[in-house]
Amino acid sequence: MSALFISAAHKSSGKTMVSVGLTAAFTARGLKVQPFKKGPDYIDPMWLARASGRPCYNLDFNTQDDDEILATFARHAMEADLSLIEGNKGLHDGVSLDGADSSAALARRLGAPVVLVVDTLGMARGVAPLLAGYKAFDPQVNIAGVILNKVGASRQETKLRQAIERYTDIAVLGAIGRDEGPRVEERHLGLTTPLECPALTETIARLRAAVERGVDLDRLQTIARSAPAPVAKITVETRAKPDVRIAIARDEAFGFYYADDLEALERAGAELVYFDAIRDRQLPACDGLFIGGGFPETSAARLSGNSALRMQIKDALRAGLPCYAECGGLMYLTRSIEWDGKRHEMVGVVPADTRMEKRPQGRGLVKLEETDAAPWGRVDNEIRAHEFHHGALYNIEPTSRFAYRVRRGHGVDGVHDGFVVGNLLASFTHLRDTQAHHWAQRFVSFVRNVKQQRGNSAATPLFSPPPASSVDATPMPAPSTSGDHAAARSGGALPALPIALNVSAQWGIVVGGNIDAARHAEMLLRAGAAVTVFSSSLCSEFVALRERFSFEHVARLPARRAELEGVAICAIALDDVQAQERVRALAKQAGALVNVAGNPALCDFTFPSIIDRAPLMIAIASGGASPLLTRILRARIESTIPAHYGKLAEFVRAHRADVVAHIDDGRARLRFWERVLEGPIAELVLAGDADRAASALVDELRSSTRGDDRICGEVYLVGAGPGDPDLLSFRALRLMQKADVVLYDNLVESAIVDLVRRDAERIYVGKRSGDHALPQEEIVDLLVRLAQQGKRVLRLKGGDPFIFGRGGEEIEKLAENRIPFQVCPGVTAAIGCAAYAGIPLTHRDHAQSVVFVTAHGKNGPLDLDWSALAKPGQTAAVYMGLSRIEKLMHEFEAHGADPDTPAAIVDNGTRPNQRVVAGTVRTLAEKARAAQLRGPTIVIVGSVVTLRDRLDWYNSTKSQN
Repeated sequence: MSALFISAAHKSSGKTMVSVGLTAAFTARGLKVQPFKKGPDYIDPMWLARASGRPCYNLDFNTQDDDEILATFARHAMEADLSLIEGNKGLHDGVSLDGADSSAALARRLGAPVVLVVDTLGMARGVAPLLAGYKAFDPQVNIAGVILNKVGASRQETKLRQAIERYTDIAVLGAIGRDEGPRVEERHLGLTTPLECPALTETIARLRAAVERGVDLDRLQTIARSAPAPVAKITVETRAKPDVRIAIARDEAFGFYYADDLEALERAGAELVYFDAIRDRQLPACDGLFIGGGFPETSAARLSGNSALRMQIKDALRAGLPCYAECGGLMYLTRSIEWDGKRHEMVGVVPADTRMEKRPQGRGLVKLEETDAAPWGRVDNEIRAHEFHHGALYNIEPTSRFAYRVRRGHGVDGVHDGFVVGNLLASFTHLRDTQAHHWAQRFVSFVRNVKQQRGNSAATPLFSPPPASSVDATPMPAPSTSGDHAAARSGGALPALPIALNVSAQWGIVVGGNIDAARHAEMLLRAGAAVTVFSSSLCSEFVALRERFSFEHVARLPARRAELEGVAICAIALDDVQAQERVRALAKQAGALVNVAGNPALCDFTFPSIIDRAPLMIAIASGGASPLLTRILRARIESTIPAHYGKLAEFVRAHRADVVAHIDDGRARLRFWERVLEGPIAELVLAGDADRAASALVDELRSSTRGDDRICGEVYLVGAGPGDPDLLSFRALRLMQKADVVLYDNLVESAIVDLVRRDAERIYVGKRSGDHALPQEEIVDLLVRLAQQGKRVLRLKGGDPFIFGRGGEEIEKLAENRIPFQVCPGVTAAIGCAAYAGIPLTHRDHAQSVVFVTAHGKNGPLDLDWSALAKPGQTAAVYMGLSRIEKLMHEFEAHGADPDTPAAIVDNGTRPNQRVVAGTVRTLAEKARAAQLRGPTIVIVGSVVTLRDRLDWYNSTKSQN
């Protein structure tokens, strides 16, 4: 038996990242590492499971007694070479004053040696009394060693080691530097999940590397072997034959599932199938539905954008499909989720709306008592569970029925939890399947009973998706450039799968002789297919087509399946609907992909409009919604892409092998091709001088292999504007596609962040008044550090970086460190918000000047020249003024401004949820407070505000749309 218990002196010491690194490092040594987590916890086990390749199991005093904890541990530990248990909070922290539910108590119960992770930030000799105190506080806990985390310079590490060795008998097992390993973002419920990490494999690999560099793994293995074998009564778990099918949401929004709960569902007779609530447009065939917790609020736009799945779930639940939903799942099933000032439509089965609050609404252990409304049958014993949510429900239907009375905790309203709607049970509480409450068995039995009552056989699911809709073999649609930013942010719910289908030397048939049939035949022939046309007659376009291509013509429609055996693709262009369906049925029986012109519902794919720059091809499609629109867009795009771009693609293909042979490093190779494609070599190819281009490429390649191509990082300081993605400049979009890593803040709309290159690392640095996720000094240091690593760093800032954006401070530091940088201006908030509010900042009849000021200085409120600001014939635009709106208006009036001077405040300007509150210097503060604005805002003071009602084009456009 080998076991290690990883704990810490306090939370946020880096314990989880060290545990993940250790798990990955031991796994890389060929050990079967079984991870455990002191619960309740969902997120840390997800990371540990990814690092080990094995499910991670919770050990939880709240829902399990000592014997069950030991049995759970022993059952899974016996199948592994090493068990790694990560504690929670600090070693001695817990709800109980006597520490009975602490990590220390769990380590004692398991007999596992403890390795303490210590956050050494700012520490030196003081680490010794800390460790000595932990060792003496509970002598029964075997603290076998310490890993020093977040260590600064080597000098600090030396002092720490010397102090520990002199004053304690605790072994130092390793040290990990402050800047080693990746930084995993934290938010309101802890770490982000692996499902949301765009570079998951790389992140775990870097954590493993940091541990391998700094920790004595051999010594840790020796310590682990000292753990005694657990003595526990292990029962043999049998599994029933699956007779019901339960669909489970698993994606970036929903990922909170206990491994042993899923196993309990399977033991009870459930076959589990998973679906993606963000991208899948249909539910899988199923008898029941389970939507667990997660972060639906951070994916709210994308969940809302997948309206096809939302409506299907709504219809299925209203038709009686059994469903269990926890926390995030409950929120998804309400009418809407409001987060960060934005409201998104959700499924709408639960009669309430969700608002995300800054403070937790329910947090910690829960005790529930079931009511007569409980759909799975009522149990009399108390249910022990847990909750942790920032979601609050409002607009709750007064007649709502609840499955639980809350004896401890908060639930929905401090008294109730567990909405019951038909066969749905949806609660904020997270259940755990244990000896005290086998909820999985109860839910599966309920699903089985509903299925039997409906008369469905085991092979016939309660819910089956409708026939698949049109699948569109076209490129991924570009981000929306309309006012519908929610759709632009969604990033999921594609109308069709973008693929390029190779039909070279395949047999394709075209059924019909009209112009649509001729166009489809031409595309198949150009793609290299062998084509047979079935039609009694052919239009003139076919005559012209025969002059360029050879195809077979059969002067009738296909009548038997045998005629179509071996066909790969079929295009049908017939006016006769019955003939369409008959031929489609024959083609599908023969295994062909089918397109039916003018009838997207019968299509497996649609033909896109093509921009041909062979071998470069650009296709545009609307999923069959409007072929005419695709042709119009093609004509517009065609004029912007030079004809010789195909030659450029051929040039790259011809030289790719040489470049790969000479440049091993992937990043260096990418930089090389960027220089080629964005520099004079590409211009030579486009000018038709391929020989000179090839010679120049050889010279560039020689320079690279001589070492002249040293990777040099660069920083792009880009203004993202006030919110509307349409306001981005072409140069901003180009730089966003070049960046390796992006640092963005709270004022940057998520739809804009989504336009950054897909594989770029994203780092949130959270800049909002009074709420800085990362101090400005650390942001600047991070920019320098990332650039020195050779990365192209995009610093994406709301508005314009040089207008109250602290861009000057950032590039000063870059210049000091000789980091190359570019600055791309953006539409500053005052200009953008004023324009979208219909308020011209200058006007010959109202204002001959405009002044921009901020209500926040470096160390607080500014001492402004109020007399100059308050003079007539001028417009004042005040940034960040919402929190001090009363003070602002008072100062304007006190320094001579007419109290009746028009004034307005624009909230979330240029965004879909823009609100404008207009008044006067005397009344604006009161109106703004009554409107409960959330920001960001711009305050505009001056006579120009009176023009708003006549010039309010943005709201007029939205109402017309």
